[in-house]
Amino acid sequence: MDDFDAVTVGSLARLCAADENTEVGKYAIGFCYGWIEGVEQFYAALLRDERFNVEPAACPGRVVSREEAREIFVAWAAGNQGAANLEPLQGIIEAMRATFPCN
Repeated sequence: MDDFDAVTVGSLARLCAADENTEVGKYAIGFCYGWIEGVEQFYAALLRDERFNVEPAACPGRVVSREEAREIFVAWAAGNQGAANLEPLQGIIEAMRATFPCN
């Protein structure tokens, strides 16, 4: 596990799927949580700011924990190998959109 750059969905998914029982795995999952928190905060700021007129991409109807979001992202990335080269931000949003669609 030497790819802490996380420049693609694939590289971030590998970090997010790390074995948390190893020293490197603990750091990798912490790094993953940082990405998830960052995307969540960025997305929330866009939704609040009227200048951007952004429609919700995902509608969970409840608070989603970091751990649940990590599990959702890892599962989505594994099931969407064609998305491996997308940017991580896009992958996290697509994973949430697929899990919590807005009707």
